[in-house]
Amino acid sequence: MEMLEKYESIVEKIETEKQEEMFYSVSKDMFIHFCENHPDLAKKYIDKLDGMRYRQFVTQEEAVKIVTSMHPAAKWGHDKLLEYLEELELDEQENCIFNYCALWVAISANYSDHAVSIAHAIGIKNPSDVPDETMIPIMYDLAIDKLKDKDNLYNVRDYYKL
Repeated sequence: MEMLEKYESIVEKIETEKQEEMFYSVSKDMFIHFCENHPDLAKKYIDKLDGMRYRQFVTQEEAVKIVTSMHPAAKWGHDKLLEYLEELELDEQENCIFNYCALWVAISANYSDHAVSIAHAIGIKNPSDVPDETMIPIMYDLAIDKLKDKDNLYNVRDYYKL
């Protein structure tokens, strides 16, 4: 913990552009070393840093954990959903509001929570009988509504306590 406290003390005292540049240079060197020696952890950290570009984001590791814990189960896996979205020409990241994994979580949550109601609304008894080319655009639109909501009541990180 002593080293962490020292690190935090140094970061808190950064005031000039030259200090920022030096911090970035040292951080970059540390990250290169980290990539070479611990690539799995480096990917984990870069995935989290990548989230800074979005208002709504989860890492793939977080998304897998969330989606696999849904009851009833989500219908589409990560790769299969991406394939369907590409086939249906649905945008996966609208104006950097959300990343693909946040979209996958939101679509999966909608399916888990509302598939029966959606199926009944379109006159089909069992959600598994609704063709993917019908169900995915509906779940996509619902997910987009949640992820883009200006009130941000459905913040995926807050909702899943990340």
